[in-house]
Amino acid sequence: MSIISHRHKFIFVCPRKVATTSILASLSPLCAAEDVIVGDPWAKVVSAVDDDGLRMAPSRNAHEFTGASLPGGRHILPATIRQTVTAGEWDDYFKFTVVRNPWDWFVSLYCWKIRADWPAYRRGWKWSDHRSLRAFLRTHYRLYRSLPNYALGRHRQHIEFILKRGWFARFMGDLPGFYFLDGRRYADYYIRFEHLQRDYDEVCRLLQFPRRRLPRENRLRDGNEDYRAYYTDWSRARVARELQRIIAGFGYRF
Repeated sequence: MSIISHRHKFIFVCPRKVATTSILASLSPLCAAEDVIVGDPWAKVVSAVDDDGLRMAPSRNAHEFTGASLPGGRHILPATIRQTVTAGEWDDYFKFTVVRNPWDWFVSLYCWKIRADWPAYRRGWKWSDHRSLRAFLRTHYRLYRSLPNYALGRHRQHIEFILKRGWFARFMGDLPGFYFLDGRRYADYYIRFEHLQRDYDEVCRLLQFPRRRLPRENRLRDGNEDYRAYYTDWSRARVARELQRIIAGFGYRF
């Protein structure tokens, strides 16, 4: 998901699990007919409501991104956007995105992926996904050994299991690319998820938009639940190692 607004001269880059659905829903009605919105393909109108009661922003003028090999699915890397717009547009447009504490981000990713994909995880993988009978049996043994931890809410153990299996490695590997381009920060403004409304208000001020209260979309866990409760010492260190560039670049701490 992303927005390229030629009317208002801004580019909004949307990583996953950083409240970009809420911002997209807020910004989409302000966009002109010629602006590009890479949104949710099943949404037919702005602020359409799906079965979960979530407001979705539909895609518009996004044909240039159709069929593109995007690491984040509908979440498009800034490198891909830079290749699509002109050099003048990339240099002149106001670019912004949202960054989140990586440990908190991973817990949000975990809650989302487990809810969306757990039936597939329960079934495990196909025989063709394994190099040998031993690898196949070992995978299923570890998978089913983890089921009670998830079913009983022992998320600390389950997250450690998932990290050791590398299930979400692709998402973790892609994440720094949403914040750094050619080894440097590229955006004019980084909204902090921890101060989402305050920083979004500042973006609205800079773009001369009316202040808008962000809707609360795609919330998969209690907002008062401490992400640190999901971690063991091992999993905390593993996330720190995998996402150290973001942690160091934005000064995050566990």
